[in-house]
Amino acid sequence: MGNAAPRAQPQSVLDSASQYRTFLMDYTPRSMDMMFGSLIGDGKFLKSISCKCDEGHLVVKIYRKYDERESLTSAEVALRRLALAFSVEQQPNVIPYADFQLSNKYNVAFMVRQYFASNLYDRICSRPFLTMVEKKWIAFQILRALEQSHAKGICHGDIKQENVMVTSWNWVFLTDFAPFKPTYIPEDDPADYNYYFCAIDATRRGCSVAPERFYGKGSVSMSGATGSTPGTGGINSMKTPDAAMMLSRMADSEVTVEEVDKQILAMGMGSATTTGNPMQTPPLTASNSSAPSSYSRSRREGSLLESMDIFSAGCVIAELFLGGKPLFDLPSLLKYRTGDSEALRYQLKKVGDPRLEELLLHMLQLDPTARLSASGYLAKYTSPSGLFPTYFDNFLFRFLVLVLSRGGKVPDARIRLVCKYYGRLVREIAGVEDPEGEEFFKLRLKEGYGSDRLATATGGDQQTHVAQRVLEELNQTIPTKHDKQKAERDNSAPTKLQKMKEKENDMRGLSSTLQKKKIEKLHDQFNALNQKKSNSLLLGYAPVAAAAAINGGVTPGNFGSSSSSNGPGSSSSSANGVSSSGGYPSSSYRNWQPRKNVLVAELAEHSGAVTRVNAAQDYSFLASASNDGTVKIWSVRSLQHSVNQGSRCTYDGQGGVITDMKVLTNSHSVASASSDGTVHVFRVDKVNSVGGNVQTTGLKELRANNSAVMAIDYLNNVTESLLLYATRDGKIHAWDLRMRREAWTLSISPELGYITCITHSLDVSWLAVGTSRGFLCLWDLRFLVLIRVWRHSSHRAIHRLQPCLGLPNTLPLDETSVPLVFVAAGDGEVAVFDLSIGACRAVFRTLEAQASEAEACKCPTLLHVPIPHRSRSVLGSFLGILGISTAFDEIATSPLSEEPSVRAMLCPSLHLRGIGDALITGGEDRQLRYWDIRNGKQSYTVCGNGEAKSFYDNQAPPNDWWRMSSSASAPKRFDEMPSVPVSTAQAITKPELAWSKLSPPLITVCQDSSFYSSPGGVAGAAASGAGGVESAISMERRGLVPPSPAHTDCILDLTLVELGSSQNPSPMLVSSGRDALIKVWK
Repeated sequence: MGNAAPRAQPQSVLDSASQYRTFLMDYTPRSMDMMFGSLIGDGKFLKSISCKCDEGHLVVKIYRKYDERESLTSAEVALRRLALAFSVEQQPNVIPYADFQLSNKYNVAFMVRQYFASNLYDRICSRPFLTMVEKKWIAFQILRALEQSHAKGICHGDIKQENVMVTSWNWVFLTDFAPFKPTYIPEDDPADYNYYFCAIDATRRGCSVAPERFYGKGSVSMSGATGSTPGTGGINSMKTPDAAMMLSRMADSEVTVEEVDKQILAMGMGSATTTGNPMQTPPLTASNSSAPSSYSRSRREGSLLESMDIFSAGCVIAELFLGGKPLFDLPSLLKYRTGDSEALRYQLKKVGDPRLEELLLHMLQLDPTARLSASGYLAKYTSPSGLFPTYFDNFLFRFLVLVLSRGGKVPDARIRLVCKYYGRLVREIAGVEDPEGEEFFKLRLKEGYGSDRLATATGGDQQTHVAQRVLEELNQTIPTKHDKQKAERDNSAPTKLQKMKEKENDMRGLSSTLQKKKIEKLHDQFNALNQKKSNSLLLGYAPVAAAAAINGGVTPGNFGSSSSSNGPGSSSSSANGVSSSGGYPSSSYRNWQPRKNVLVAELAEHSGAVTRVNAAQDYSFLASASNDGTVKIWSVRSLQHSVNQGSRCTYDGQGGVITDMKVLTNSHSVASASSDGTVHVFRVDKVNSVGGNVQTTGLKELRANNSAVMAIDYLNNVTESLLLYATRDGKIHAWDLRMRREAWTLSISPELGYITCITHSLDVSWLAVGTSRGFLCLWDLRFLVLIRVWRHSSHRAIHRLQPCLGLPNTLPLDETSVPLVFVAAGDGEVAVFDLSIGACRAVFRTLEAQASEAEACKCPTLLHVPIPHRSRSVLGSFLGILGISTAFDEIATSPLSEEPSVRAMLCPSLHLRGIGDALITGGEDRQLRYWDIRNGKQSYTVCGNGEAKSFYDNQAPPNDWWRMSSSASAPKRFDEMPSVPVSTAQAITKPELAWSKLSPPLITVCQDSSFYSSPGGVAGAAASGAGGVESAISMERRGLVPPSPAHTDCILDLTLVELGSSQNPSPMLVSSGRDALIKVWK
């Protein structure tokens, strides 16, 4: 994890809260609804996000892989082992990551843990400030947390103030274990340290990394394994570059120091006299042996040692008593590493306690072997007159563990425990008696509810009962193995809890002695089940995997999915594509392609053309919009069955023809646009797992001023949730769904045509619209400025726009820094344009079998339109008077076109990250085509061509592909003036000069011999009646032809849904057409 070098990871403009919100939608936790809260940590290595869920708040840390070949198997194994090793009952001061998942769609990984309101750094700086005894109590718990962790053989690796969480009652939790971070880092290059260990708050440059974890060019710090300190001679004193390089290779090997000496003597480099224990392999982070060597980090991955955690904890405790000020920064720590300890001694004099100063000096000494363990420090400094009072260990710590484990998440239960043991608390901590206070809290308990009230209202000697109960509770151990197994076998915890409550109420008539014993037993079982119920969200791993991990048999195959499981011991592949045999995405995603002519379902409830189909981001439902004025909701899970394929709900509260529809991301809300000038936003509720009926709830109605709404889009960023809708009069309105107001309005000149489609970048930095006359406009959304206007060389309408994530002939950074867009315009072709300079980067074209080579290799261009400075002369200098008149005539008539153009377009990688680079198109030819972007010869026709043959091949572009002169020969309307002056052979425009320096575009051609693309086409067939004599003869030769599953009219939209089980997900292609049908393809 983090195997790519920090310098190799580009600064991406996509690293924003909006992008991480999109990433988070691909995280699939178990049985809970999670909502994005805020970005609380914008570190270089991990991004921290606060999320809301049914159980409260969670923290999701996102790691972004910049190298697709990087394997996170070792990190996954280490983190899952941590979650299995720790429990609240046995390690009450430790909170590991509760879940780890890899994304299906994106190169990111998720780590999830409980949310805490403040860390130690926040608590030190907050009022009321900590008193001296509170600081000692927190320091005591930090050492306790280390003791609990080291007892399991687990080291933290990155202890600092930000990773020590403090509750409102000063209970300490040690979080964010870092087994995936490097053990050793270079001292002469701060890049690794700043990337992995620098605090989130860049202004606080504290460094708490143990000095033995740094190594230099001529020396390798092996003190963590050998016991030597920097600057003490031995191996560390060697300055020979060859020796340092050899030690760099040996840093992770299981060799003893004596063997290292022999190796050095054999090389003739002198001798080294260093003694110590042999180096050990990392217990948690396995090296990435599967990754290529060129992608492995040049770092030392050695074993984390307890002494390293002790030093880091010493820094944190010192900072606690110094008011939060860093004890070391990186330069001062490296100076201290050389043996200069004067600055440290001067700083520790400020703590004002000789015993504390002695503790810190001992924890921060350079020799790691001289440092004690956490339990050793607790035993040495806990005494009646010592640094830590004895009641810290004898009573207070044990009592608060009881409050933590028994009180659960109910504050009232914790208060009842404090009331019950008030007398003992006062005696142990303050050393005084308070009988009046004890009596007061007893009366309060009688007014309460639950087993506590019953226990204090049983009559008899209540004071004796409370005293006995205090001792029994404090001395009670965790539930027995039999009790745990019994609780695990019960799948209905709420029912059992209710039965126990009823039994408690029945105990009122029993004798006092029997009642006490039975109530205590029921109370224990009640709280045990409550604890199990509260932990079911964060812990739920298979018992077999847990046993294997604890017994040391931890392998990737021991772990199944943390989000779903077939049952106890299940280790099948999870819904996120991580199989039990590794950490890579499922091959079913990476190699997925739609199969030829395999129809899964056909939905035929609409009575008009189905213009749009769109699925919810969690694939809980599919929405379809039609010209019949309705939006229908379908259950995605029912699509894989041969029965029960009817729609679950129909929204018909909007008049007119539905022109566009979109399911809003991060929600179950749907926005639909109509020709009557309205936009409706409604929510889909009660979509159950079986696929039952749902209902829709209207949220908002937006109305344009006497103009039809042609297209809609949805932008979701940190501050705004914007619904964009474009009207026929050229206005683009942005409605903020959160603030319930119009955020801004853009407009285009009517001479350009009406808006037909809208798209935006993934980071919501730019917006592109296409028009009915082939114009393409680009806005910078940061400043709401129109920055580019082009016209497609075909002069045809732009039917679809969609962002492109990258091409083989572009640089890897292009997908994040260059706006690449798929543009569907012209005769049966889709082109990819670089909107920064208007250059064509790829073409996917369909031609008839008799097409010439010149038609196959031509490249469409975007003709630049200068943006005028005055609003009254909008585009007048370009179109001219005759051109403007023609434009108005075209807009007024707008006949229905029968040209074989592409009307539907889908980029699968925008839906599922693991799918290879591809494009799926459909249009007037009624055929679905799968275009392999990287290898055009692997493209094929999914359905629609019957027995006709389609040949796919790569076509080389002409040498002067970058010339715009070819646009002059484009077909012009009968009364339209030329768009631009024809370029001469000598003159080269600035755009042409820029394009000529780029690599040639990729051209993939499909030569189709189907009936639709044959000469004469539909008209010829109609003229010959039943298809002509040749058609009748061919039909007779073929015999009985099965019915085609393809659409019988133009395909208007495409989308992807995910069917199948969580262990075996199966993406499906959904198409809709003018024939009023929705088809699902496997």
